[in-house]
Amino acid sequence: MVPSKAEYSKAKGVLHVVGKLDFAEEEGLREMGKALLSEGKGKVVLDLAKVTYISSSCLGELLVLDEEAKKLGLKLTVRVPRALLYVYDLMGIRSVVDTEIVED
Repeated sequence: MVPSKAEYSKAKGVLHVVGKLDFAEEEGLREMGKALLSEGKGKVVLDLAKVTYISSSCLGELLVLDEEAKKLGLKLTVRVPRALLYVYDLMGIRSVVDTEIVED
């Protein structure tokens, strides 16, 4: 088992993620995201404000979670630090997923 490079904590419709979201974290992000959606009511937030790196596979997972949220009648908002905005926009995520930019 690969040691986790990210920490996850969930409270009242918000999933806080801290650290690095690399390829090895894709499954953990998926599981925690689905848990967030299953407990959500109306709006849920994926808070990546303290994430220092995000891989393309994890960015893709954001699209999957957003689609799942919509199927459940939920609105997913992703908080993204300005430092990750370039790669986030390069993948076109902001044009699809509701995004809140957080200053570093």
